[in-house]
Amino acid sequence: MNKDLDHREQFNADSIEQFYIKKVGEDQFNLMIIYKKMEVNHESDLLSFGHKRIAEITDILDYMHQFYGITPKKIEDEYNYDKKTNFIPKQKRNFFKLFDQDIEDIRTKGVFTLSGEDYLVEKTQQIEWDNGMVSYRFLIHEDQSLFYHPMINNRLLFLESKALKANIDGFDRYVDSLNEQPKVLSFEGQNYYLLEVNKGEISMDGKHLHEELLQTIYESEDEKCVLRCSQMEDKIRVFKGTMMQEKQINLILPQLDVDF
Repeated sequence: MNKDLDHREQFNADSIEQFYIKKVGEDQFNLMIIYKKMEVNHESDLLSFGHKRIAEITDILDYMHQFYGITPKKIEDEYNYDKKTNFIPKQKRNFFKLFDQDIEDIRTKGVFTLSGEDYLVEKTQQIEWDNGMVSYRFLIHEDQSLFYHPMINNRLLFLESKALKANIDGFDRYVDSLNEQPKVLSFEGQNYYLLEVNKGEISMDGKHLHEELLQTIYESEDEKCVLRCSQMEDKIRVFKGTMMQEKQINLILPQLDVDF
């Protein structure tokens, strides 16, 4: 790249046609820009980077296309990064603690004791929110899950199971997005108030499921229960959770090396 060029003058918003990623070496990529000058398309490299940053740069590229209102076209020598295939979830702590255990020690095929009941974790979902927080959903028997959700000023832990949308007063089953739902719902004789709205991407045991999960959490008046609403594309599910405290988890066993 010619460092003498002043890109603020060379590339204005009206001249930008598209951005793309080009592989130029074994572990070297360039972020490219296609721009129009004198009615002719030109291209130039904006940034060089290695494979470790390709996921980050791909997100930036998508953001720039969205920001400038660009619908990208297929480029012959474009490097296409498949986020689903190459997805790497944020890593939990890689060692298991025998004492002072916490949520990080609960693993798939592991066992935890909650309020005197033993639960086997069949699968683990991990949700990485846009705000940088990470939630865990531990799927256990009888369609139950233990959901751990950190917030900026609080942490929620609740045992949840599916709730019928038809039984929730105020829940509109005909709207396309959870963002269109009211801020107050009523379920089993209690009002639930909108507590938080979040968006992020979800994986299951290290495998990418979807890059955009929308979630809303409603808290009951007595602060003992929650309604968690989850949306991926046009599928909306609702779960009713009973609040728990982390101190009620009094034993966690590591992964069991057996088939179930």
